Amino acid sequence: MDFVHDTLSTGHQIRMLTIVDVWTRESPTIVVDTSLGGRRVVRELERICEQRGVPTQITVDNEPEFAGKVLDAWAYMRGVQLHCIDPGKPMHNGFIERFNSRLRDECLNHQWLCSLDDARQTIEAWRVDYNDHRPLRDRSANRQPK
Repeated sequence: MDFVHDTLSTGHQIRMLTIVDVWTRESPTIVVDTSLGGRRVVRELERICEQRGVPTQITVDNEPEFAGKVLDAWAYMRGVQLHCIDPGKPMHNGFIERFNSRLRDECLNHQWLCSLDDARQTIEAWRVDYNDHRPLRDRSANRQPK
């Protein structure tokens, strides 16, 4: 999991919670809003767990929403290990960094996002294309055999 920031054409800041399943390389969701606190992160994780099951581990950076008590308590209750990368070392969470780079290069840098609803629709359309229409080899090119 990670956060991406951008700006609407109105000047308002938006945040995106990006999540990538490192096994399938699919993105189960990209949550777009003006503010995304720890409780919202947990609510979105619960929704994903209902659809896909509970992960064994989630890799995060040191964002306050990831380091807070709400996510920590949720992970403990669900038996999920939170793996926090070293500060200033985004390459330790390379899967999500690559995904975020593609999101920015292929979607955000090419779109004029006029409103929060427009941003949600545009980003969701990109996410669906990323998951469903892109060849699987694009998502699994860096997968190492076990």
